[in-house]
Amino acid sequence: MFKTINSISGNSLKPIYLSSLFTVLEAIAAALPYGIICFVLSDLVQGTVNSRLYWLIVGIFFSLLVRLYLSARCHGGMMQASYEITGNIRIRVGEHLRQLSMGFFAGKDLGRLSNFLLKDIKLIDFMFSHIWIRVVHSVAFPLVIVLFLAIIDIRLLLPLLVVIPFALPFVFIGQRSIKKRGGLHLDIVNETDAAVLEYVQGITVMKSHLMTGEKNQKLDYLFKSLASRSFKLEAAAFSAVIGFSVIVEIGFILMLLTGIYLVSEGLLGSITFIIFLVVALRLYAPVFEFIRCFSLMRYMRNAGERVEEVISEKSQAYSGAEYEIQDSDIRFCNVSFRYENKLTLNNINLHIPENKVTALVGPSGSGKSTIMNLIMRLWDIKEGEILLGGVSLKDLSPKRLLANISTVFQEVYLFNDTIKNNIAIGNQDATDNEIFAAAKAAQAHTFIEKLPLGYETVVGEGGKSLSGGEKQRISIARALLKDSPIILLDEATASLDPENEASIQKAIDRLVISKTVVVIAHRLNTVVKADQIVVLDAGNIVESGSHEELIGKGGLYRTMWHEQQRIKGWKLNQQEVT
Repeated sequence: MFKTINSISGNSLKPIYLSSLFTVLEAIAAALPYGIICFVLSDLVQGTVNSRLYWLIVGIFFSLLVRLYLSARCHGGMMQASYEITGNIRIRVGEHLRQLSMGFFAGKDLGRLSNFLLKDIKLIDFMFSHIWIRVVHSVAFPLVIVLFLAIIDIRLLLPLLVVIPFALPFVFIGQRSIKKRGGLHLDIVNETDAAVLEYVQGITVMKSHLMTGEKNQKLDYLFKSLASRSFKLEAAAFSAVIGFSVIVEIGFILMLLTGIYLVSEGLLGSITFIIFLVVALRLYAPVFEFIRCFSLMRYMRNAGERVEEVISEKSQAYSGAEYEIQDSDIRFCNVSFRYENKLTLNNINLHIPENKVTALVGPSGSGKSTIMNLIMRLWDIKEGEILLGGVSLKDLSPKRLLANISTVFQEVYLFNDTIKNNIAIGNQDATDNEIFAAAKAAQAHTFIEKLPLGYETVVGEGGKSLSGGEKQRISIARALLKDSPIILLDEATASLDPENEASIQKAIDRLVISKTVVVIAHRLNTVVKADQIVVLDAGNIVESGSHEELIGKGGLYRTMWHEQQRIKGWKLNQQEVT
């Protein structure tokens, strides 16, 4: 367990070891009064009331003060250490996720990832802040008690110890069961939370299709499965605790029988037997506490192993050499790419020249977005090579690569932060004046100024308080402020009304001046002036050239162009659709 946590936390367990030492000392201080009480009872029974008795009472008081001090040190230190460790784990995991290829995220939903980042790591946090300290105490305290019992009478102690080997198998059996059932339980927890998140996000669709309540069979099934697996997990832990407890209680009965026999035979004084019982009764509670906490740790270990599994995922490798990018010329050389065993690009050779506009067009699923994603190295290719300024993308650090690229996509995501911070996300050293200038160039300054708090307005998760056109303009302001030599555009105006489209088109025209631009075009009239139009179909480049050249070729581009021109003339209820 500690090996796993030490690995995923970056070798930061030293504070835990120190706090554990204070916990052991605290357990000794907590057990010490019981040893002193043995002498107090012995003196009282014998009628010996002298200064030694008072000094023994002072010793009890002093041990309580020491325990109070050590308890504060161990609990405070353990809390601080656990929060620092889990903080380090979250930072490491977040940084590592950022460095992974998009292939890792394929098939994983938001609910599972958020659970992984929050709940699994929270279990590790809880283990150190609340469970581990109890485990250490519940081991150290009984050992000190056993030492006192051995001093009182070793014959009475032996029946208590002899049953331990027979009780331990229940612990190991329970651990194996919890390991298996705990993993299944964590899986169903994550799956259920993901379904709940999907339910909340898709509530409009579900209500409109009468899928709420009992109609949502998926959610109903998951809730029942969660209840079933939770019960099985608790049953596994409970069975181990009960089995261990029964065997240990048999040891206590054997000790009673042994004591009665020794007293009846005159081999043991009744006072000694009573003193032994007083101390022995304090032995069992921490032992049972250890079994319960140990079972919890096995469950939490599953969470640690899941975190370790993700951190062990290989991040996108690069040569490590500090290559200088001489220009923003992009080349695809014999690039093929598969997404979940589906061929999406087939032996692509493509030159995207510096400071020119290259448009990618073609039917849905032809590979346009894949090319855009590969330029950003969101995915790694296994066949062929992609060069930027003559340097392979695999030789560039992701940070250096993405520093050269600005993106404006159809779907804009804004963080739950101020507008100013959302604009400055690609250039966090920007001054307020630079942010304002970028917003003005993006045609966003006017609407931002009208908001109650202006640039300090918090936009909500995903930018939900803003319209689509407003979010697009903020996205363009981001790109302007970042001022990267390469601009990637995914038809930023496709879903906007004419008024917003005109404003955003002006902002885009300002953005792409003297840049290497790659634009995905769904409406061909937006790219007729592009320097190069690349036509894709089923993962292949079937044509390329200027608008006039492609029209003259009479191929797929011409067919798409005429089809779009024809659609412009459609009418609905006698009103022309434009």
